[in-house]
Amino acid sequence: YEVLLRMQELDGEDLTPAEFFGVAEQMGAMVRIDRWVILESIKMLAEHRGKGHSTRMIIHLSESTIRDKSLVPWLSVAFKAAKLTPYGLIFQLNEVDVNSNLNHAKELTFALQALGCDVCINHFGCVLHPFAVLSHLAANFVKVDGSFTQELQSGHSEPKALSDLVGQLHQLEKITIVPFVENASVLSKLWQSGVHFIQGYYLQGPAEKMDFNFDTEN
Repeated sequence: YEVLLRMQELDGEDLTPAEFFGVAEQMGAMVRIDRWVILESIKMLAEHRGKGHSTRMIIHLSESTIRDKSLVPWLSVAFKAAKLTPYGLIFQLNEVDVNSNLNHAKELTFALQALGCDVCINHFGCVLHPFAVLSHLAANFVKVDGSFTQELQSGHSEPKALSDLVGQLHQLEKITIVPFVENASVLSKLWQSGVHFIQGYYLQGPAEKMDFNFDTEN
């Protein structure tokens, strides 16, 4: 599962992260927001895994948290308090944030790996030299940018661009994720490229509970 954060207005309408994260960054609140999300996720994950599930969660980290040197020691305490193995969490960093904070990202990803967590690079493939950064980071998962899928589904792109990108990632032994899968027409193309995981409304939209039946999906 991937954790999505939404804020509600007084009328009950959802605000997307794009609408409130900028304000939160200006207020210096992103580190606190990230930690709140992590704590709530750890509680939910500990409960879910306690029922016999082998569930893992992807949690996004903001640019501010990438620079937060106290994150990993704090995480170690949080895991012990919840009696949860760190393996259950995968921390996701945006490619553009990593490129802007390479030294911090390098230090963070290796510290997370030492703790027992995995790391995912999100929106991969948008910078000028996307593969260069992977040599500096401890990241096992790579989620390609959703624009590749959207162009493929709209018919504005051939499968080769995405297949070539995924193929290079597999040569580096990365676990690949393709988001924004909205219909069945693109599945055969993704299957041929060897993608490990897919996300999107074709499978299921966001939900408040972790109740997706993986056993019934092919």
